[in-house]
Amino acid sequence: MVSPTIYHAIGIINGMINLLSLTLNSVAIINLCKIDRKAKLSVNMTLIFLSIDNVLQCTASQIFVTTSCFMRRWGWGVLWCQFYAIFTYWLALAAIYMKMLLAWQHYSIATSRTKVRGTTSLIRRVAPPSICAMVALAWCSLPLLGWSSYGVEGILISCSLTWHINDLSHLSYNIVTMGVAFLLPLIFIAVTYTRLIIFVKRHSFIPDSENGRTNCKAEVTLIKVGSTVTLAFLIMWSPYAIVSIMTIAKPKEVTPLCQTIPSIIAKASTLALPLIYLLIHKEFRKETFKMFRLQ
Repeated sequence: MVSPTIYHAIGIINGMINLLSLTLNSVAIINLCKIDRKAKLSVNMTLIFLSIDNVLQCTASQIFVTTSCFMRRWGWGVLWCQFYAIFTYWLALAAIYMKMLLAWQHYSIATSRTKVRGTTSLIRRVAPPSICAMVALAWCSLPLLGWSSYGVEGILISCSLTWHINDLSHLSYNIVTMGVAFLLPLIFIAVTYTRLIIFVKRHSFIPDSENGRTNCKAEVTLIKVGSTVTLAFLIMWSPYAIVSIMTIAKPKEVTPLCQTIPSIIAKASTLALPLIYLLIHKEFRKETFKMFRLQ
């Protein structure tokens, strides 16, 4: 039995995280649009899509989860439970796929022999993150067609995939999901940035005439951003992944509160990207300081 104090504490924490994330990601969208006008690069558009994705996740969580915490139950009915579950699952999975895309774009920029001058067309910039979103939506729609299902989770304040039912439909989908939504993206991101680090080390002293660069400052920034994003992804999503695996294996031994807390931590990952770019990316930080007249 979960006490009202715990419900209210989770509601306050979740509400504060969502408000902060909404603010930071809204600022990120404005600043990234300014940066994109100067250099129309695919990586800028991917970051804009990611920030929009984060804003939508926070808005949905604020409306449904925070209010449910103070009602101490899911108070929005079965239909909205289904909507919230597939909507947030889609946004979370799309964000993960776009982080994979971001890793590849960082690697492509660093390893390109010529500098990109900001001439990428709008369609070529919008298409990759849009494809990530469509692939994620296709995968998230499968439970609606009978492969697994959505339902309330944890202490009954949010809805997600049904992890605790171990029939063939749920078990097979959940196992594949662990690979599709966590392990494979993590491996891809880690390998891509590892290759980027190796590339920069090998080419850091190559003359300008061969690789078109006089230094590796831009590449080092990409490595810092990429490695920090990967680390944040691992830290925030690992607890939820571990608890989900435990729920699949031994559903009766995982308490509802143990299912809820990792879910809140994972949803707080929307804070990671704007904070990382604010701390590491010089141009992004400059635009943010200008916005708040700090310089």
